[in-house]
Amino acid sequence: MTGVIDAALLRQICLDAGADDVGFVALETPGLEGEVEYVREALPSTRSLIAVCVRLSRENFTSRAASMVNTEIDTAIPVLDRIGHRISIALQDLGFRALYPSVTFPVEAHRLPSRGWTVSHKPVAVAAGLGHLGIHRCVIHPKFGSFIGLGTVLTDAEVAPYSQPLDWNPCLGCYLCVAACPVGAIHNDGSFDFNSCYTGGSPGPSVRW
Repeated sequence: MTGVIDAALLRQICLDAGADDVGFVALETPGLEGEVEYVREALPSTRSLIAVCVRLSRENFTSRAASMVNTEIDTAIPVLDRIGHRISIALQDLGFRALYPSVTFPVEAHRLPSRGWTVSHKPVAVAAGLGHLGIHRCVIHPKFGSFIGLGTVLTDAEVAPYSQPLDWNPCLGCYLCVAACPVGAIHNDGSFDFNSCYTGGSPGPSVRW
Protein backbone atom coordinates (compact mmCIF):
# COMPACT_ATOMS: atom_id res chain seq x y z
CA MET A 1 0.00 0.00 0.00
CA THR A 2 1.06 3.54 -0.70
CA GLY A 3 -0.76 6.57 0.58
CA VAL A 4 -0.58 9.61 2.78
CA ILE A 5 -0.14 9.72 6.54
CA ASP A 6 -0.82 12.80 8.63
CA ALA A 7 2.36 14.31 10.05
CA ALA A 8 0.81 14.85 13.49
CA LEU A 9 -0.21 11.20 13.70
CA LEU A 10 3.21 10.02 12.55
CA ARG A 11 4.96 12.33 14.99
CA GLN A 12 2.95 10.88 17.87
CA ILE A 13 3.78 7.36 16.71
CA CYS A 14 7.48 8.25 16.78
CA LEU A 15 7.31 9.93 20.20
CA ASP A 16 5.39 6.97 21.60
CA ALA A 17 8.15 4.73 20.21
CA GLY A 18 10.69 6.64 22.32
CA ALA A 19 12.02 9.38 20.04
CA ASP A 20 12.85 12.73 21.64
CA ASP A 21 12.29 14.58 18.37
CA VAL A 22 11.44 13.66 14.80
CA GLY A 23 11.14 15.19 11.34
CA PHE A 24 9.88 14.02 7.96
CA VAL A 25 11.34 14.65 4.52
CA ALA A 26 10.62 13.43 1.00
CA LEU A 27 13.32 11.26 -0.55
CA GLU A 28 13.41 13.55 -3.58
CA THR A 29 14.24 16.63 -1.46
CA PRO A 30 17.10 18.71 -2.93
CA GLY A 31 20.30 17.97 -1.06
CA LEU A 32 19.52 14.30 -0.60
CA GLU A 33 20.35 13.23 -4.14
CA GLY A 34 23.27 11.15 -2.89
CA GLU A 35 20.94 9.04 -0.76
CA VAL A 36 18.41 8.02 -3.41
CA GLU A 37 20.30 5.13 -5.01
CA TYR A 38 21.20 3.48 -1.70
CA VAL A 39 17.81 4.03 -0.09
CA ARG A 40 15.98 2.56 -3.07
CA GLU A 41 18.31 -0.43 -3.05
CA ALA A 42 17.09 -1.11 0.50
CA LEU A 43 13.41 -0.26 -0.04
CA PRO A 44 12.59 0.49 -3.69
CA SER A 45 9.19 2.02 -2.89
CA THR A 46 10.59 4.61 -0.46
CA ARG A 47 8.89 7.98 -0.69
CA SER A 48 9.73 9.49 2.70
CA LEU A 49 12.47 9.47 5.29
CA ILE A 50 11.72 9.75 9.00
CA ALA A 51 14.58 11.39 10.90
CA VAL A 52 14.68 10.40 14.56
CA CYS A 53 16.81 11.77 17.38
CA VAL A 54 17.33 10.72 20.97
CA ARG A 55 19.08 12.63 23.71
CA LEU A 56 22.43 11.48 25.04
CA SER A 57 23.75 11.72 28.58
CA ARG A 58 25.93 14.85 28.54
CA GLU A 59 28.20 13.82 31.39
CA ASN A 60 28.92 10.43 29.87
CA PHE A 61 29.43 11.87 26.41
CA THR A 62 31.85 14.59 27.58
CA SER A 63 33.79 12.42 30.01
CA ARG A 64 37.57 12.21 29.63
CA ALA A 65 37.25 8.48 30.25
CA ALA A 66 36.79 6.68 26.95
CA SER A 67 34.89 3.91 28.71
CA MET A 68 32.19 6.39 29.77
CA VAL A 69 31.77 7.71 26.22
CA ASN A 70 31.72 4.21 24.77
CA THR A 71 29.13 3.15 27.33
CA GLU A 72 26.82 5.97 26.24
CA ILE A 73 27.29 5.18 22.56
CA ASP A 74 26.73 1.46 23.16
CA THR A 75 23.57 2.33 25.09
CA ALA A 76 22.15 4.75 22.52
CA ILE A 77 22.58 2.49 19.47
CA PRO A 78 20.15 -0.24 20.58
CA VAL A 79 17.74 2.46 21.78
CA LEU A 80 17.65 3.94 18.27
CA ASP A 81 17.31 0.51 16.70
CA ARG A 82 14.41 -0.30 19.02
CA ILE A 83 12.70 2.99 18.17
CA GLY A 84 13.14 2.31 14.45
CA HIS A 85 11.67 -1.15 14.94
CA ARG A 86 8.64 0.19 16.80
CA ILE A 87 7.98 2.89 14.19
CA SER A 88 8.30 0.36 11.39
CA ILE A 89 5.86 -2.04 13.04
CA ALA A 90 3.36 0.79 13.66
CA LEU A 91 3.53 1.83 10.00
CA GLN A 92 3.25 -1.81 8.95
CA ASP A 93 0.07 -2.13 11.00
CA LEU A 94 -1.32 0.90 9.13
CA GLY A 95 -0.64 -0.79 5.80
CA PHE A 96 2.61 0.95 4.86
CA ARG A 97 6.02 -0.50 4.13
CA ALA A 98 8.84 0.65 6.40
CA LEU A 99 12.45 -0.27 7.03
CA TYR A 100 14.95 0.97 9.60
CA PRO A 101 18.64 0.85 8.54
CA SER A 102 21.31 0.22 11.12
CA VAL A 103 22.60 3.23 13.03
CA THR A 104 25.88 1.51 13.82
CA PHE A 105 28.96 0.89 11.69
CA PRO A 106 28.32 0.06 8.00
CA VAL A 107 28.27 -3.59 7.05
CA GLU A 108 27.24 -3.53 3.37
CA ALA A 109 30.65 -4.80 2.30
CA HIS A 110 29.54 -5.48 -1.28
CA ARG A 111 29.51 -1.72 -1.90
CA LEU A 112 33.01 -1.00 -0.66
CA PRO A 113 35.15 0.97 -1.32
CA SER A 114 32.37 3.45 -2.18
CA ARG A 115 30.20 3.42 0.93
CA GLY A 116 28.91 0.67 3.12
CA TRP A 117 25.89 2.29 4.74
CA THR A 118 22.29 2.59 3.56
CA VAL A 119 21.50 6.17 4.55
CA SER A 120 23.47 9.12 5.86
CA HIS A 121 21.57 10.13 8.97
CA LYS A 122 23.05 13.63 9.32
CA PRO A 123 21.90 15.19 6.01
CA VAL A 124 18.50 13.58 6.46
CA ALA A 125 18.21 15.09 9.95
CA VAL A 126 19.19 18.53 8.64
CA ALA A 127 16.70 18.35 5.76
CA ALA A 128 14.00 17.23 8.22
CA GLY A 129 14.53 20.24 10.47
CA LEU A 130 16.27 18.56 13.40
CA GLY A 131 19.23 20.95 13.34
CA HIS A 132 22.24 22.06 11.32
CA LEU A 133 25.77 20.76 10.97
CA GLY A 134 28.21 22.61 13.18
CA ILE A 135 31.88 23.23 12.51
CA HIS A 136 32.54 19.95 14.33
CA ARG A 137 30.50 18.03 11.72
CA CYS A 138 27.83 17.02 14.22
CA VAL A 139 24.17 17.95 13.92
CA ILE A 140 23.26 20.62 16.48
CA HIS A 141 19.68 20.30 17.63
CA PRO A 142 18.00 23.63 18.60
CA LYS A 143 17.09 22.28 22.05
CA PHE A 144 19.40 19.36 22.78
CA GLY A 145 22.56 20.71 21.17
CA SER A 146 25.11 18.18 19.95
CA PHE A 147 24.15 15.57 22.53
CA ILE A 148 21.93 13.51 20.26
CA GLY A 149 21.91 10.18 18.49
CA LEU A 150 20.34 9.95 15.02
CA GLY A 151 18.43 7.28 13.15
CA THR A 152 16.33 7.09 9.99
CA VAL A 153 13.28 5.07 8.97
CA LEU A 154 12.39 4.57 5.29
CA THR A 155 8.75 4.29 4.29
CA ASP A 156 6.56 4.24 1.20
CA ALA A 157 4.09 6.57 2.93
CA GLU A 158 3.85 10.18 1.85
CA VAL A 159 3.74 12.53 4.83
CA ALA A 160 1.52 15.60 4.89
CA PRO A 161 2.96 18.04 5.58
CA TYR A 162 6.69 17.41 5.46
CA SER A 163 9.00 19.15 7.90
CA GLN A 164 11.07 22.17 6.90
CA PRO A 165 14.77 22.81 7.56
CA LEU A 166 15.61 25.23 10.36
CA ASP A 167 15.89 28.78 9.08
CA TRP A 168 18.67 29.52 11.57
CA ASN A 169 21.87 27.74 12.53
CA PRO A 170 22.29 26.74 16.20
CA CYS A 171 26.09 26.72 15.70
CA LEU A 172 27.36 29.88 17.41
CA GLY A 173 30.77 29.88 15.75
CA CYS A 174 32.45 29.94 19.17
CA TYR A 175 35.15 27.45 18.03
CA LEU A 176 35.13 25.63 21.36
CA CYS A 177 34.98 22.39 19.37
CA VAL A 178 38.19 23.42 17.61
CA ALA A 179 39.92 24.02 20.92
CA ALA A 180 38.55 20.88 22.54
CA CYS A 181 39.29 18.37 19.77
CA PRO A 182 42.07 16.20 21.22
CA VAL A 183 43.54 15.28 17.82
CA GLY A 184 43.31 18.63 16.01
CA ALA A 185 40.90 17.32 13.40
CA ILE A 186 38.51 20.29 13.53
CA HIS A 187 39.60 23.57 11.95
CA ASN A 188 37.93 26.92 12.43
CA ASP A 189 37.87 27.58 8.67
CA GLY A 190 35.32 24.80 8.33
CA SER A 191 37.71 22.10 7.12
CA PHE A 192 37.98 18.72 8.79
CA ASP A 193 40.97 16.36 8.95
CA PHE A 194 39.34 12.94 8.75
CA ASN A 195 42.68 11.12 8.93
CA SER A 196 43.53 12.72 12.28
CA CYS A 197 40.09 11.87 13.60
CA TYR A 198 40.31 8.29 12.36
CA THR A 199 43.85 7.55 13.51
CA GLY A 200 43.88 9.61 16.72
CA GLY A 201 46.76 11.79 15.54
CA SER A 202 48.20 14.44 17.83
CA PRO A 203 47.20 18.10 17.68
CA GLY A 204 49.64 20.23 15.78
CA PRO A 205 49.95 23.16 13.39
CA SER A 206 46.77 22.06 11.64
CA VAL A 207 44.75 23.58 14.50
CA ARG A 208 44.31 27.10 13.21
CA TRP A 209 42.76 30.10 14.92
